[in-house]
Amino acid sequence: MITFNIAKPLLKDKDMLKAFIVNNTDVLAILFFVAFSILVPVLLGFAEMA
Repeated sequence: MITFNIAKPLLKDKDMLKAFIVNNTDVLAILFFVAFSILVPVLLGFAEMA
């Protein structure tokens, strides 16, 4: 996975990780929102089935 290869060196270097997060806050916010909007209906669906 490409994302995993990018994340590995970032996880080793905490300062780089912080800089990456600060520089890409808007991108991460969008990704979080998209993931959230997908996960919530899925989780609610599972809750109704259970």
